[in-house]
Amino acid sequence: MAVSSVWQQWTNQHVAIDLGTATTQVFVRGRGIVLNEPSLLVMEEGKDGEPFAVGQEAKEMMGRTPRDYHVIHPLQRGVIANFTATQAMLKCFMARAFPRRRPWGARVVISVPAMATPVETRAFREVVSALPGVRSVSMVPDPLAGAHGVGLPVGRPTGCMLVDVGAGTTEASVLSKGGIVINRSIPVAGNTMDERIIQYLRNRYNLIIGDRTAEELKIRVGSAKPLTKELTYLVTGHDLNHELPGTIEVRTNEVYEAISGIVNNILDLVCRVLELTPPELSADILDRGVVLTGGGSMLRNLDELMAERLGLPVTVASEPLKSVACGAAEMMGTTEAELEFGLRAPRPAEVL
Repeated sequence: MAVSSVWQQWTNQHVAIDLGTATTQVFVRGRGIVLNEPSLLVMEEGKDGEPFAVGQEAKEMMGRTPRDYHVIHPLQRGVIANFTATQAMLKCFMARAFPRRRPWGARVVISVPAMATPVETRAFREVVSALPGVRSVSMVPDPLAGAHGVGLPVGRPTGCMLVDVGAGTTEASVLSKGGIVINRSIPVAGNTMDERIIQYLRNRYNLIIGDRTAEELKIRVGSAKPLTKELTYLVTGHDLNHELPGTIEVRTNEVYEAISGIVNNILDLVCRVLELTPPELSADILDRGVVLTGGGSMLRNLDELMAERLGLPVTVASEPLKSVACGAAEMMGTTEAELEFGLRAPRPAEVL
């Protein structure tokens, strides 16, 4: 390989980052998604140096750490809650994304929540700007990146609706002509469902389970609608009746009972956004329907229930976990001014 080719390989890299509450993804132009790890790290108490574990390694330690080690969620509800921990986590992730040699002069596009405040948005920019080898940082709103990632014609003067059910927040957006027309979000999503499942099992069975077990239960047997033919899953936790480990069999409709309130909140959010949508764009959405993305959109029968409630076609993106990262990567060639236009597009000031 010529020297010039090697130089180009490691200079002027184009990188897209989806820094989510549950998962962080790094997309490198020419290589695709090179990193997909949980947004977690384990730190030793009293030490501010390198994390003990990051990403999947940290997730495997949840509920199993020694007394002096703590699992940290550096992002909460879609925004940075712990700047120092986020910075340490991202440095480790970038080292994994570029294992041989760090990039130099990288141009980075990072997705941020559309409802993020200026302070929260600045935190995203600063934490990425501090990474070694980063030359410039551009911001793009999550709904715009997600819409590009699922293939919606957001550049045309036609209405598109995207509902992103993430881990920390659920965001419903109407987009047209490259900008956000209406956007609403609520601080309930996949993590809130896990919390409700934990609470339900404790109240009904006096069984305490961890976050990872609740998430696995939701994935295996959870449903947005009751099922006639229920699925079952054996769950092991701490039995408060006997103060010993215990195992119970949990059915689908029990999980539905636990999370139905959260599902209704999501449906109410979508209905509210549709009520505020201008008539011309409503007609476009009636023809095209609603697209679901994000990890929470994979909840069994959520699309069917939403379609019944709205009377509209509802589809789940083919790769809902990757749509934002891939969409941000697609927008790498977009100018800084156009990306900032997406961030400044009209949207309500309040969060439901």
